[in-house]
Amino acid sequence: MRLDYPSGLLARALLYLWDAVLAAWVVLRTIVRAISAALYNIPGRLTMRAGWYCPRCLKLHPTLLHKVYHRKRCSVALSAPIHAWEESAIYLVSAASPYAERELAAQASRFAQLETNYEDPTYYLGAEAAMPELQHRVYLLVNPQGIRGYAAYLYLPNSRGPGRRWSLRLVWVSHRERHRGLGARLLVESVKHLGLEPKDIAYAVPFSREGYRLVSRFVKPEELIMIS
Repeated sequence: MRLDYPSGLLARALLYLWDAVLAAWVVLRTIVRAISAALYNIPGRLTMRAGWYCPRCLKLHPTLLHKVYHRKRCSVALSAPIHAWEESAIYLVSAASPYAERELAAQASRFAQLETNYEDPTYYLGAEAAMPELQHRVYLLVNPQGIRGYAAYLYLPNSRGPGRRWSLRLVWVSHRERHRGLGARLLVESVKHLGLEPKDIAYAVPFSREGYRLVSRFVKPEELIMIS
């Protein structure tokens, strides 16, 4: 028994040391992620919950090393914009777009979903193949800092008559870019590109408070078409 006691004490000390190292690692990771969130305009709660995000293309990385490696190779190259002003532009991504552009749309969709706590993804790679009977269109708002806005549309059966109707699934603007009219501009220009007006499309619920306020600027309550 006396011979076993030192080895048991050593094992216990090693376990305590391992627990301390793990605790220190969790604290350090939280601090570094919070600093990263502040530096790169990414919500701290989102960064600490999901991982490391590229501030330009919104790609999720499992570790900081992946993010550092990706930074030098990051590209937000998109085709000709549908609307541009000053240093910002809005781009269309559809089934006909190159894979790289659809990948950017999927990354923006995941980021917007997590930041807004939206339950279901509004766009993902392979969505066209998974639901060939539906049409997806994504509009990305891009400025020199990267992707800063996202709007996802789906072509659905018309609940108020024959034919089909475009529906807005989600509109999102980076939390650091809000209260500058970018959400309204993204909504108006994307709907205009569809050849419609805001009152002609359906809107997916639930609404956030900001989303309802935005839509109410362009659509009267009696004209608002909501779908689940």
